[in-house]
Amino acid sequence: YHHRSILSSPYVLRSALLLFECSAPMTLLVSAVVKYHLWPNASGHNVIVLKNPRTLLEHNGNVIMAITEISLLGGLPVRFQDFSIAPIFGILYVFFTWWMMDKWTTTTTTKINRSNNSHDDNDVGPQFCYPFFDTTLGWYTTVFLMVLLIILSICYF
Repeated sequence: YHHRSILSSPYVLRSALLLFECSAPMTLLVSAVVKYHLWPNASGHNVIVLKNPRTLLEHNGNVIMAITEISLLGGLPVRFQDFSIAPIFGILYVFFTWWMMDKWTTTTTTKINRSNNSHDDNDVGPQFCYPFFDTTLGWYTTVFLMVLLIILSICYF
């Protein structure tokens, strides 16, 4: 009887490689966005949240681990043929946030009033987890998303 480990499965190995090739550039992108967009534009309570040790560890610690994995430990290849994986994930994430824009803060009353087509003052409008995903900004959103895609592409290499 020969026991074959699931870790030696080519499908598991391929999936792990694709997940790494997606997560490493996304980690660098998130770090760049936090440092160059969210920190400079933060004010009031947002600054306190960004200075929280847990938040700093989430963003900066993740980058340190990804760079350590890329440069020192892993030796995993980053192949140009898999370049599209990270942008596809990013596009799906943007679509997810757009789908969720009316679901972050709605209340039961708001949902009932929407079904009756009546206005409710408790409805705060669409909410986005990042200001550059805000579709109410018009063409600025397109520019922001294209810049993010370019930064993601640079992070891949």
